[in-house]
Amino acid sequence: MYAPVFPRFPSPKCGVVISEAIMPYATGEVPLVGDYVKNRFEQPGTVLVAITPGGNDLVSVRWDDGGSDSPITPAAEFSLIARHG
Repeated sequence: MYAPVFPRFPSPKCGVVISEAIMPYATGEVPLVGDYVKNRFEQPGTVLVAITPGGNDLVSVRWDDGGSDSPITPAAEFSLIARHG
């Protein structure tokens, strides 16, 4: 099973090593615009927006069935199906 590796950085204030939180897709990849993904209900769609503010990856998806685009949602709620490029 894939286990993500988190970069470790020393804390400048207390000398303690802390881990950076990373929230990629459920399958482990960092999201990119144009990725073809599915949600937990197996509903497929294409990533329209990918935001990575400090490691908390967020995406918005346009569904293949023509439904409303998803609101900005944590990428961890999706699995990557295909990536072009």
